Amino acid sequence: MPLNIPNPNLCLAAGRTRVDISLTAPAGFHTGEGNLNVPLSALSNAIFAGHALEMSSFKLQPAASDEADVTPLASTVKVNMPGLENYEANAVLFRSITNGVPDADDAAFAAVGEKGVVSYWWKREYKIATVDWAAADKGWIYEVRSDHPIPGELSGAITAQVPIKVLRCRPITITA
Repeated sequence: MPLNIPNPNLCLAAGRTRVDISLTAPAGFHTGEGNLNVPLSALSNAIFAGHALEMSSFKLQPAASDEADVTPLASTVKVNMPGLENYEANAVLFRSITNGVPDADDAAFAAVGEKGVVSYWWKREYKIATVDWAAADKGWIYEVRSDHPIPGELSGAITAQVPIKVLRCRPITITA
């Protein structure tokens, strides 16, 4: 059920980015590297977050790696080497509150709106966002940790910024 937000056209990437949130990692996520084949059933308890995420501030993607000047053992010349992977991550969630009480549409915030929550953000691009995941879909799964939510402005829609830090990311392919 879509949220009653001021402008439904604010869906992510004009409706072409789907984001689902789960609180459990798919089998095999923490072992190995590279593409992970994930059965469609792994998304059965995921929360569709596309209508809850505010488009203009949402970021969940790789960023340029840090670089370090290093000197190889057998050289006197410093070399600029890429370091660990970096990610940009930010989420502003529309809250769904009726008479001061969060309701069923507030599920995305309820799942990640506390400091220290580790969650898994499933991201697929280019297909219509409201179309469910299907076999052969490709995307990414990000393991993130939430920080304290920051209340939004007190005008317009009720929102909360949830600072998130990417712990790990893997490309995925959905299998039947």
